Amino acid sequence: MVTRERSFRRNVIRPEVVACHDRWARQWTNSLRFHAKLLRNDSGVAIPAPPPPVKPSGLINWLSTPEEVIDEGRAMRHCVASYAQRVQRGEYALYHMSEPGDLTIGLRRSVAGWQLDQVRGICNRLPTKEELEAIDEWFLKGV
Repeated sequence: MVTRERSFRRNVIRPEVVACHDRWARQWTNSLRFHAKLLRNDSGVAIPAPPPPVKPSGLINWLSTPEEVIDEGRAMRHCVASYAQRVQRGEYALYHMSEPGDLTIGLRRSVAGWQLDQVRGICNRLPTKEELEAIDEWFLKGV
């Protein structure tokens, strides 16, 4: 039988795993292959996202272009840039919240409509209760 303590230790993310993830995210978003996969118009310019499903607020800004999504991934040190093509197709929407903490908010389109999918801070930090409450309030007003 696995004890709770042993089970917990197995689920702790080790620093070397975090470093590997960060390295992969940087390498991928800087690669030519990543940029080649972006959807482009006839002039070769990366197309922006369709209109946002939830209206941005003063502290929550919509990431409307692939460049903004890529910059968010770099600034927040996580792999959100890997969602750029889904954002362009209107399957996913991304926002940046600046207060009460820096967070990336991901919404996904489903059969039931738009749903809150992920919320992560710098280096995939989980949001605080206060931050989640602010996001819930914003999301419920806008849907």
